[in-house]
This record gives sequence, C-alpha cells and structure tokens, in this order.
Amino acid sequence: MARQHSREGAIQMAKYFVASTDKAYRTNDPSTIAAISSKSCAGCQGVIDDVAKNKRAGSHQDGQGMRVDAVLPRPTPTNELAQEVVELLIDSSTVDFVKSDGSHAFTSTGKKWTLRVFLAWVAGGWQIQAAGEVRQ
Repeated sequence: MARQHSREGAIQMAKYFVASTDKAYRTNDPSTIAAISSKSCAGCQGVIDDVAKNKRAGSHQDGQGMRVDAVLPRPTPTNELAQEVVELLIDSSTVDFVKSDGSHAFTSTGKKWTLRVFLAWVAGGWQIQAAGEVRQ
C-alpha cells in the first residue's frame, strides 16, 4: 500500500514511519528511518541521532512506545518539497529504557500528540521529507 502513488499510500508510509521509529528505539537500529527519509529531514535525523545516543549509553526502549490512534483530516501542504502531508494522532506510552544488563536507565513519559509528516514521491516510492510534532 505504501508503494501506491496515492493519498492512501502516503498515509500508509506515514504510519510505517511511526512503527519504524518505535522499532528503532527498541532495537537501537535506525537504518529503516535512514532508508525511507530524505537526508534533509531534520526530524528524521533527530530520531537517528537520539537512537545512536541511546546505543552509546547502552540503553534501549523496553516495549512499544508509540502507536497511531487516528489519521487526522488532510492539512494544507506548507513544504514546497512535499506532495502529500499526513497528520497522525500519536499515543506515546510511558516506557522504560533499560541498560544491556536489564537495569533501569530512565523512563520516558507518555503523552498524546500530533505528528505532521511531509512526503514526496521519489523513485517509485514515498519518501519522508520532514516530520515533527505539531505545536498547538
């Protein structure tokens, strides 16, 4: 579905981005985020850098931290590189980060928030151009 050059394909790619971000924090492997995002995506690079910091510290997320609660109504694109914009309501659970020996490193407090994802159709697939929390 994410390979379809359609609104639904863009929505599926935005959901995949959320799932891949959550998995990156659990496994300390952000390679999927790097593969599906533009090098100019600051939010994507922020995730990659944060996961690398956790890996250096020897900690990782213990369990699922983020899930998509809803796809919000279509916003107006404000990024000239994006062909589609998807807003998702995210439920971030309170999760523990643990060290490699299983001891507690820190806790990330959960919240509900809105993620805005800008996507472009590049070389036969959707690519994340920008992503970040919508500040109210």
